[in-house]
Amino acid sequence: MRNAMTGATILLMMAASAAFGQEFPIYDVNSFCNAVDDERSKSVCPTLEETARSDVEAKWTQLKPDARQRCIESTKNQSYMSLFVCVEQALAPPPKPRPPGQPGEKRTNRTPSD
Repeated sequence: MRNAMTGATILLMMAASAAFGQEFPIYDVNSFCNAVDDERSKSVCPTLEETARSDVEAKWTQLKPDARQRCIESTKNQSYMSLFVCVEQALAPPPKPRPPGQPGEKRTNRTPSD
């Protein structure tokens, strides 16, 4: 009975989430990590993926629906780490424009007398 209640609760939460445009993607962490070639990376992969999932899930509702969709579509490999990068970029403030004469500005070879 308890399992049926838990399953029903999860389904209800997923339905409510979808109704409000907050569909959080569910990725198979084990399948993703098993496909990793490097043994050292494979051993830490589940921990990194679960940490990224937790971080992204906490920020998911801060994203506008179009940004959520863009991040889901850009994460073809179904990795929470990739999704995390997209979410962080979507939530990052736009870069401030540099004042003229600051490092990084394109310079010409012209002199003031030209």
